[in-house]
Amino acid sequence: MTDSLTELKKRIHRELLKAIDAKIETCHAELADLTQSRDTNNKSSAGDKHETGRAMVQIELENKSKQLANYNRQRADLSAISTSRIPEIISTGTLVETVQALYFIAIGIGRFRLDDREIFAISINSPLGNAMKGKTKGESFTFRGVETSILNIA
Repeated sequence: MTDSLTELKKRIHRELLKAIDAKIETCHAELADLTQSRDTNNKSSAGDKHETGRAMVQIELENKSKQLANYNRQRADLSAISTSRIPEIISTGTLVETVQALYFIAIGIGRFRLDDREIFAISINSPLGNAMKGKTKGESFTFRGVETSILNIA
């Protein structure tokens, strides 16, 4: 079971990298559009209305830049994970199988589907990640008053 779980972990990792890369690409395109909009707005002479529009575009540019920086940080965090390492305890990069769900401890992007499986990508620093941190196969953890057994880790 661990071998198939390890292969699943590698696939999840690849899919998350693809998803983050797509978000980064979209963010770059949106930044280019916003920059073009700001620069085009710059050539207008409509007074206060022009300045307000330009300021709003600038705020959008700043927000999109922060979002891009966050995606790049997530990409770097994912890239640092070794998918071939089989951990002894739950830490960043671990795939955790419980009766209720599969959790990939990596970046906090939430629930997604891969084939017919539902997987939760969570950060080790999230409340749920903290509840699992340091646990091993066969141990239990409690989260929101519910005790859950760890069936397997990879």
